[in-house]
Amino acid sequence: MRRYRGLFMIIVLAGVLSLPLFCKGAQAREIYKQELPKNPSVKVAVTLDGETYEFDKFEDGWNKTNNKQNVEIKLYADWDVKSQLEVGGERKGLTIDLNGHTLRRIVNGRSSNGEVIRVTGGGDLLIKDLPSSQGSGKGGIITGGNNKDGGGGIRVAGGKLTMNGGTIRGCSGEDGGAIIVDKNGTANLTGVYFQKNTADGRGGAIYLKGGNLTVRNCVFNGNKADYGGAIAVNEEGAKLFDVVMEGNNANKDGGGLWVNANKTYLSGGTIKRNMADYGGGVYVDSAYDINIQGKLIIQDNQTTSRQKSNLCLQDGWFSSAKIYSGGLLYGSKVGINKTKSLSSKGYRAVVSTSQHQERTCFTADRGKLIMKKGTSEKVIYMATAFGGMNLAPFIVIFLELLAATAVILVAIRKRRERMKKAEGKGESK
Repeated sequence: MRRYRGLFMIIVLAGVLSLPLFCKGAQAREIYKQELPKNPSVKVAVTLDGETYEFDKFEDGWNKTNNKQNVEIKLYADWDVKSQLEVGGERKGLTIDLNGHTLRRIVNGRSSNGEVIRVTGGGDLLIKDLPSSQGSGKGGIITGGNNKDGGGGIRVAGGKLTMNGGTIRGCSGEDGGAIIVDKNGTANLTGVYFQKNTADGRGGAIYLKGGNLTVRNCVFNGNKADYGGAIAVNEEGAKLFDVVMEGNNANKDGGGLWVNANKTYLSGGTIKRNMADYGGGVYVDSAYDINIQGKLIIQDNQTTSRQKSNLCLQDGWFSSAKIYSGGLLYGSKVGINKTKSLSSKGYRAVVSTSQHQERTCFTADRGKLIMKKGTSEKVIYMATAFGGMNLAPFIVIFLELLAATAVILVAIRKRRERMKKAEGKGESK
């Protein structure tokens, strides 16, 4: 037993040292708890120039932010909004802390100003909620918007939107049921839950019409549109990291994601159980391409006729949509099909940087899949062996190997010492 005591102690020590790595995500699972005001009559608080002002009427709190910059407004109760909240012009650098409450737009039918929030040129809006709300569908909610011009929840018409956590639910618009990004606006979304938003045209949850869009760790469920049940992209450079799209629907193309622009990057995530006429999971127009990487699952998506259709590439007369694969990780599964019946020769659907990907990551939903090894300058986000992954298991394995190596070295040294002693006794005899 003594000879294994050192090995046991080293393995235990390695496990204890690695425990914080596995507990890193504990914050995301913390118990959901709203912050309460000291005075129960307070409904909203405004922090301005280091001073906090409390109000028992939401309108008074909002008016306090007029012509001000770098202001934070925190909700202590649900707020029914009768006209859209506009951020821009003289009101810049605004933070809205939902604090677990609901921001609800009251509007009769579809209106040309029916959104909950509008961000215009020069505006910089941060919306945040409790950390435990991220991607959970719990916590603060933005709801009730119904905008004729698109973006029922938030219309980014220039300016910048950053949203961390919270939910946008039950909003609708011509395009972009929850959010529309236009006029060179910018939207950075992290840990937001999009549920049951609808658009008549494009983007049941989000429509990138013009500007910049980055989406991280967001969940899309039950959203619906003609094109792009969850997200519709009509501008170059959209970046989607580790998104989850499940149960979204498109009446025409792209049950989860509709791509109508180049340089759309999809890194990791899960796109499953979505539905559309073409591209139940993802649809890429014939003139464009999509760049994929990370650990990505696009499986179990269907057409409205119940045929398998995961990532659909439109095959046009003069050009055909392509996938640029630059660093898919082990465990990725991507089903591919196209709008026309594949010929016996097929066409070059995937430009892959790894033969391993060709064997393990891609499958044909139907027909024949032809892939050739190649490279692409358009793949600017190259994954490493550890890209997008939890490093804790690798560190634990490394520590255990290190411990095992140490034990072996100690054993070798002791064996040599015993051999020397034995040799010394032999010589003395």
